[in-house]
This record gives sequence, structure tokens and C-alpha cells, in this order.
Amino acid sequence: MLYILLAILASGCFLAESTQLDEPVGQIDGAGAQELAAVETPSLDGTVLEQDAWKKYDEKFCLDDLYTDFLKKQYRTNLIKKQGRKARWNRRQKLKASHYATETLASERKAYFGSIPVVLTPEVDFWINYFKTKGRTSFVKWLVRGENVREVIIPLLKQLGMPEELFYLSMIESGFNNRAYSRAKATGPWQFVAGTAKIYGLKMNYWVDERKDPVKSTIAAARYLRDLYKKFGNWYLAMAAYNAGPGKIRYAIRKLKTRDYWKISRSRYLRRETRNYVPKLLAALILGSNAEEHGFIIKPNPSEDVPTHHEFLFRPVLLREIAAGLDVPLKRLKFWNPELSKGITPPAIKSGKKGYALRLPFHLRGKFQTMYKQLSLVEIKDVYLHKIKKGDTLSHLSRRFKVPIKRLRRFNNNISAKGLRIGRKLAIPIPSITKK
Repeated sequence: MLYILLAILASGCFLAESTQLDEPVGQIDGAGAQELAAVETPSLDGTVLEQDAWKKYDEKFCLDDLYTDFLKKQYRTNLIKKQGRKARWNRRQKLKASHYATETLASERKAYFGSIPVVLTPEVDFWINYFKTKGRTSFVKWLVRGENVREVIIPLLKQLGMPEELFYLSMIESGFNNRAYSRAKATGPWQFVAGTAKIYGLKMNYWVDERKDPVKSTIAAARYLRDLYKKFGNWYLAMAAYNAGPGKIRYAIRKLKTRDYWKISRSRYLRRETRNYVPKLLAALILGSNAEEHGFIIKPNPSEDVPTHHEFLFRPVLLREIAAGLDVPLKRLKFWNPELSKGITPPAIKSGKKGYALRLPFHLRGKFQTMYKQLSLVEIKDVYLHKIKKGDTLSHLSRRFKVPIKRLRRFNNNISAKGLRIGRKLAIPIPSITKK
């Protein structure tokens, strides 16, 4: 009788609030009705938001959600009796309880942008809670960087016919950090390894590493994801293959005889990193697409805007001279052009007929064109990478290649005699850097 009374009270409350919803319940996480409405949420600067700022949730959720509590208690009846079991088991039961209550109250979840379905599983629910609590600091950084590159990445995805949701794949891969580097030697905002990057047209040489360029790497990532989707016919599998490689996903499908991503992800055929990959992405999508509703008040950082204007250079130019002429920090100029590996633009033979496209803010266009002719003329035909052998010294290499020791050291990040290790490669400019 008590259960019936509780169900009637809860259902009445839920029906009352359902008539006031302006958007699908799936766009707000269901970890608990009280979490959004009753708890004061800290803002980015450490202060507590005014309670009035959250009054809008009072209209959408029951503050006293008896039915949710009832479902959790019913699902976790045996949990109290098994206190002696491992903490991992307890955490799993809590996740299942939260998932069960949430799915009972809001079972239908629609796509956020219309292409990739969004579902709430225990794994997704875990990462939603993690990003809101322990991982909040990192997630806020990712959201801020995302605001700076959103207008660059999403239009490219649309242009190439790819789902906008893939914007959050770059967030999970690198946190939108152009210089992120992994243990697998992947780098850039989309974390390309060298082999895949070459297949999809990204240049990597002494001068540039286009994996770090937000525009070029986004185009390559979109093409790669499109090919993966054609292979698997499922976005969850395609995204998992982006992380683990298509071979491992095909192997798991063959062994388990299923194409259900969630069954595959809970098997032993995927590494933990890959098992968490799609749930993390879906959690980021749920939170990022409705950041303010989840307590993240985000504004873009003006110093991290990605310029869209290019100035074409047909000869090598030192970046420190450009920065001094434009009166901007050298670090900022390098941030605008993350693909440049050295402090100089590539020579003509590496830039192609169109020259090298240096990315600059549009308002600096006139200033650059005025000072461009005054920059030192640096002539470099190419760079020879010499593999250091036993007996090689800086003075010996200087005489052999007719390059002053001072310039040889400067061209290799001020390398010292102790840095000449056998097998290491030393860059030798051919001819040496000369200014006119």
C-alpha cells in the first residue's frame, strides 16, 4: 500500500512537471532531481551562484522526488547487507541504481544535434558525475578552449557532411590542445599518429607538423571518421575505432559475433581506454551542449582565439622578427601557428608554389604588409639531418659542412657537446643561414 501511495505521489509530481518542459528531458542529466534544483552550484571564480539563478529548475523538476528515492532503495536492497565486498562492486551498484531511476523517469533520449544518438548508460552517467566533480577543473579548461575553436571546427565538419557531435571527439582526445602529445606518439587536437596522418595528407617534416594545425587536422580527422563510419555503419563503433584502430574493433566483432557497441565495450577485447572512450564523449556532449544548465558558466578566452586570416610568405622569415615587428609576444605568434616546429617559416621548396600561409589576426594585416619588406632575408635551401656517429664533434661537423658552430648550435636548440649522442639526428642547414 505504501508503494502504491509513493508511486501515485511521484507520478503526479512527474506529470505536473512534464507539462512545463520546454525541451527533451534527455538534454539534462538524470543523476538526481535535487542535484540541479536544490544544490547551490559553485561558479568558475569560486563564488556560489545566487539561488535565484537556479529557480528555473524549480519549474522542471520535483524538489522532493520520492519516486526516485524509492526506486534507488528498491534496487539497492541487498547493498547494505554486502558492506564487506570490494569498493569497486559498491560503486558499480550505485551507478546501476542511479541509471535505473533515471531511465525509469526519462527513458526516451533524443539526439542532441540529430546525427549521433545520445543514450544514458551507467558508464555515461559515471563520466557525467566525474566531469561535474573530480574532473571539473579539467573539463572547464576544455570547455573554454572549445569556445575558442568552435567557430573553426564545427563549420568544417558541416562542410564535409559530418555530424557536429564529433566536435566533442577532439575534446576527449586532447582537450582542444594543439600541442597535446600521447604515449603512442600521437599529437595535435585530433591526436593523429604519424602513419594515419600521412594517409590523410598531413605533412610532417623538419619544418612543420600539420597534425597540430586545428584546421588541417580537422579536415583529415573528418575524412578518417567518414571512412570508419563507412566500414562499420555505426557511429559508436566508428568512434571506438578512431581510438583503438579499426583492426581491434573488427576483431572484437568477429569474436563476439555482434555489432552492439555496448556489448563489445564491456568485453575483454577492448582496452580500458577504449571502453571509456565513447561514454566520455557522450558525457562531454551532454554537458557541453547545455553547459549553463549544468552549472558551467563559460566564456571564450580572447587570447586563445584562432585567426582565420593568412599572409603568404615566399621566403623563410624568423618568427621572432615578425613578433617584434607586430608588437606581439613570440609565444602568441607560435600559438596562432602551432604547426611550425622551428622558429622560422619553411623555405620555398617546402612551402609550395603558393608560399607558406602564416596565420595572423585580420587587424594585423596592414601592419604586417608594411614591415614585411624590412624583415631580414633568410636563405635556406633545405636541411640535412645528420645521424651522429662515434667521433663526431661540433667543431668537426662545423668544418665538414662549413657551418659556424654558433649557428649550428642555434639551429639545434643551443645543443651542447654533451648533447651529441650517437644515433641522434642533428639538423644541418644547407647552405647555412645567411642574412642579407
